[in-house]
Amino acid sequence: MTKQEKALVEKVTAVMLRKKIEGNPEDFYLIEKKSTNNYSGTVTIGNFTAESQGKDIKTAVKNLTKEIK
Repeated sequence: MTKQEKALVEKVTAVMLRKKIEGNPEDFYLIEKKSTNNYSGTVTIGNFTAESQGKDIKTAVKNLTKEIK
């Protein structure tokens, strides 16, 4: 797991604790390849949703982490 992915898991875990939702944090986010130079990230926890894009996985995860407050 990269440093960016660890930060994302920490943010997702914090949101889960605030919303009192149990489960594995990795089950609540998805990073997928949309095209050659475009990756998309989505987090869905209850009624909370955050989305981001990036030129590579690292950037998509980093942008997604910024979206989660």
